[in-house]
Amino acid sequence: MIEVSSSTDSPDQRVKSDASREPRDIQGLSENTAPVENASEAKPKPYIPQAHEQYGLLPFLCEHGGEVFSYPAELDYIDERVAEIEGETEDDKRKVTVHPFHAKSYDAYYQSLADLAEKYRSTNPDLAEDIELVIDIIQSMNVKEEWSIVRYVGDQFDGDPLAEMHDLTKGRCYYWPCSNAHPVYEGVIDNEETTSFLYPCDPDSWEIVEDPTGMAARALAGDADTVDAWRTELVSQADSFEAHMAELGAAPKHKRAPSVQDFIVHEDLADSEQDPVDFTCPGCGGDIHFEAWTLLNAKKDPELAQRLIQGTLSEFTCPNCGYMANLGHPCLYLDPDHNAFIYHVLDEQMAKAAEDMFFEQPEGRHCRIVSSRLQFQEKAAIFMANLDDRPMEILKTGIVGQSKLQGLVPEDDACEVYFSGLGGEGELLFDVEIGDDTFSSAIDKSGYDLFASDLGKSSMAGYDPFYIDRTWAHKAIDAFEAEGIAE
Repeated sequence: MIEVSSSTDSPDQRVKSDASREPRDIQGLSENTAPVENASEAKPKPYIPQAHEQYGLLPFLCEHGGEVFSYPAELDYIDERVAEIEGETEDDKRKVTVHPFHAKSYDAYYQSLADLAEKYRSTNPDLAEDIELVIDIIQSMNVKEEWSIVRYVGDQFDGDPLAEMHDLTKGRCYYWPCSNAHPVYEGVIDNEETTSFLYPCDPDSWEIVEDPTGMAARALAGDADTVDAWRTELVSQADSFEAHMAELGAAPKHKRAPSVQDFIVHEDLADSEQDPVDFTCPGCGGDIHFEAWTLLNAKKDPELAQRLIQGTLSEFTCPNCGYMANLGHPCLYLDPDHNAFIYHVLDEQMAKAAEDMFFEQPEGRHCRIVSSRLQFQEKAAIFMANLDDRPMEILKTGIVGQSKLQGLVPEDDACEVYFSGLGGEGELLFDVEIGDDTFSSAIDKSGYDLFASDLGKSSMAGYDPFYIDRTWAHKAIDAFEAEGIAE
């Protein structure tokens, strides 16, 4: 079965191979043969939805035939396994490849993959199953009705030594592939029309034409995982084109392919775990041995989840002097019933590791990174109550603002609000911290419902980042106002 590495060297960003520049009559998943005469005439045009025909998309393929694909990173892994089985020809060219470069059509490519899966059904059933899984994922990724269309309005680098690598024409419309299942930026189908490649998401260089998932709007607002500079800008800083190419390692383009893990949910969640921690008591200086929970599965251990929400999971008592406090330590919280993963981290290095791990998680799973115990228990309480922490964070911001307007909180005083659970009448319960004092408050759920409704109408609806806090809430409120959603 497919195993996905969490290493930063995984194929999520990979160099486009030289094979993608081979003559366009070579077919994926077929024996490599000599080019066929008039091959372009034999190829059907790419599928373009009727509503998109006005934008002049994929002009090369429309003239010469063929189809363009978005595909997951694990296709490379499957391709390597197929290569081991099928071997190579004497001229060091692959006999069979599962990559879709220059495929005639979606149907032809999917059928080729299905035929290959059937070929391995008896001899390598795991590989056959993985191929069938990837077929389903590629099909979900290549619904062009869900792809964004963006017009390039940036600089035209005619005569630039890297013009071929830039591969964009000013004024032309381009597909930015994405899907409802995975609505994130993965690059641009540029003039080469083979697959998507990373380009800067400079809002001055792109104009949104169609954006059904809101992906392009979020990417241009700064939420894209992409490169930071145009290659033409980089080459101007080098002594020569050759020196710059050597510096780049002759790798002009990279693809940000979603992982197969973005589309599937694993049910083999781990058991809760403890690690021993030895430390000095802040009260008397004596030695304390504590068994800290570092992994908590709420489905398997609901009593531990309740202890987390109540704030007692990391509570310790010194056996020497009776000093009581909570120990700050990292912990990963799993709540499979509510598709939530929450990681309590202690520093930036740990947060980066959590980001790398969460990047491999499937779409639809709420992955959060927090840096304090109170945030940790609050996030767990929110998801346990079948609520969304995004409108909750917006509501909390409103509570702080209203409290200051009413003079309940001095303008310059710090005020923190934490959700603590549901009340007997369905109210939302909060702990409000003002300086050293903590107050309890109960608020009708209608406020939360209002913000949840606003979020569902906005371009932020499908945006589910790792960090949901007050900064994110202010960003969402700004988006509501810009889109005319907030009254």
